[in-house]
Amino acid sequence: MGDASIPAEPLAAAWRQGRLMPTGVALLAVLFLGVAFWNGFPLMFYDTGAYLAEGLSGAFLVERSPVYSFLLRFTLGGFSLWPVVILQSLMTAIMIVLVARIEAPRLTLGGLVCDRRGG
Repeated sequence: MGDASIPAEPLAAAWRQGRLMPTGVALLAVLFLGVAFWNGFPLMFYDTGAYLAEGLSGAFLVERSPVYSFLLRFTLGGFSLWPVVILQSLMTAIMIVLVARIEAPRLTLGGLVCDRRGG
């Protein structure tokens, strides 16, 4: 009846053991990229041009951190912004999945990707 050694849901048990972690990361990353896919281009902000100028032309702008500019350079930001956007969505998804597995160990993959509480 209440034997804890037999998982009621094989997928939930696989998630808790970490075997579905790559699946959770991939699903979250696709959800994060959904807006950019819908837009047809990665979203731009008012300072995107400054980071591109700093990272690709070597200009130094005092008010901008060079770290993100180097990330743009090393992810081929001069060719396309898609690689850096995909990398950022994957890094964010990894962090969310790791924190969720630590803070809410009973959380399932379905609960991570969509709210199952209803109403």
